Amino acid sequence: MTARHWWWVGLFTGLALLALTVVAFGAGLEVADQVGGVTGGVFGAGSFALSIVSALALRTPPTTSHRPSIKASGPGSIAAGGDATGNAIGARSVVTGRTAPASTPTPSPRRPASDLEATDGGLAAGGNAHDNATGTDSRREIQ
Repeated sequence: MTARHWWWVGLFTGLALLALTVVAFGAGLEVADQVGGVTGGVFGAGSFALSIVSALALRTPPTTSHRPSIKASGPGSIAAGGDATGNAIGARSVVTGRTAPASTPTPSPRRPASDLEATDGGLAAGGNAHDNATGTDSRREIQ
């Protein structure tokens, strides 16, 4: 809650206490006791209903789904929404051997959760980036 909300809560609570005090001195303690009991019951029921609504709102998934943007801008940039595995990138790159050795991590199960961008010769991957040869004249050889 913001400070503004707390000011309203304080003002409302102060007015309720002032009203109960006026009733206590004006109509007697017996009437004030009954008014206080009814007021407490109303606020208790309202608080319970509000807590149920809040709990249900937290359980409900958001209705808007953001599909992340995946883009490459600039010369030589590469962006992959998932895994970038077993690639040779460069003017004279060569790939030899297996593209997925036994020690390779498992593939990513889903798309990236946030936006992804590669600029000016960069490489961006939304998942695993392994077993790659990048750069001019680069080689990846597995014997």
